[in-house]
Amino acid sequence: MFQRRERRHTWAYLVWLLVYVFEAWFLVQWADFVRFLLGAPPFPNWPFVLPIAIVVAHVVYPTLVGWLLVLLPSIAWTAFATYCVICSVIEMPLQKIEWGTVLLFVAPPIAVCVALVFARPSKCQSSLLTQSEGSPAKRQ
Repeated sequence: MFQRRERRHTWAYLVWLLVYVFEAWFLVQWADFVRFLLGAPPFPNWPFVLPIAIVVAHVVYPTLVGWLLVLLPSIAWTAFATYCVICSVIEMPLQKIEWGTVLLFVAPPIAVCVALVFARPSKCQSSLLTQSEGSPAKRQ
């Protein structure tokens, strides 16, 4: 699980970064605005950098655990966003639903989760060779 894996589909992590940065920026701006209205100090932004650091570390050193650390919170966020959109759509008449907003907050996380499923790191060819056939030195 912690063994270095072959790097595959790095583009999926770039898509994840784009979607995450956009949604995290939106959430930070909204939270700062609400805290400003309440007269509270601004929210610290450093917790939003931790997932970016995890993704960068995973791209540099891909492992199965790193992939799970990216995939599982992404699935949780997608489920939460989908639940919120479904609840808001149920409460509104069909004519007043802003479908652009629905697509903006549900489609990108779903696309990210699908891309991350395809980006699962596979075992390196050299580690498969040493496990299945023995080391190259033993074969000669």
